[in-house]
Amino acid sequence: TETAAARALTARALLVIESARALGAEPSTLSEASALASRASAALPARPDQALDSADRALSQALVALAPVRARQTDVTAGDRQALVDDLQVTGAQIARGDQGLVARVQGVQGAGERLSPSAARQLARLCAIALAHPHGPVRFVLATENAQASTRQASALSQALSSARCTGQRFTVESRAAASRMLELHFLAY
Repeated sequence: TETAAARALTARALLVIESARALGAEPSTLSEASALASRASAALPARPDQALDSADRALSQALVALAPVRARQTDVTAGDRQALVDDLQVTGAQIARGDQGLVARVQGVQGAGERLSPSAARQLARLCAIALAHPHGPVRFVLATENAQASTRQASALSQALSSARCTGQRFTVESRAAASRMLELHFLAY
């Protein structure tokens, strides 16, 4: 149910906030995340939709606050890989490890024509926050759609949405390809 999802996401946000604090994240960067998590808790059980939105934003803010702490590390550890897997699983991504690093496959991050749907844009913002929170190595976004023409238009919309979500620079690339099923793959090459 929506209430259970909001509770789980709030708990995850609080866990990431406390982890960031324990690892030495700048306290001022965690204040908004903490306020959003408190707002999410206060909205339950009466307003699960509001709680879910606040919890989602709290988790994104906490992951952003955690990014500079993780960036100070020079090597990706097994713990870093597992943290990335845990963060991606919250989004419903299917996770695999292979010669391209860690690959997350996500359904539903498309829209119609040259625009992403609002829910797809929110999902992409979540994925971008996770990518920013795990700052090692390149991240390749591979968009698969039913035909090449749609794939090119959707890749353009994806690039714009990534830019809006602060996933910019040489670390982030977007590719498109025609495929039998629509999905987005994130390749975390260093993980």
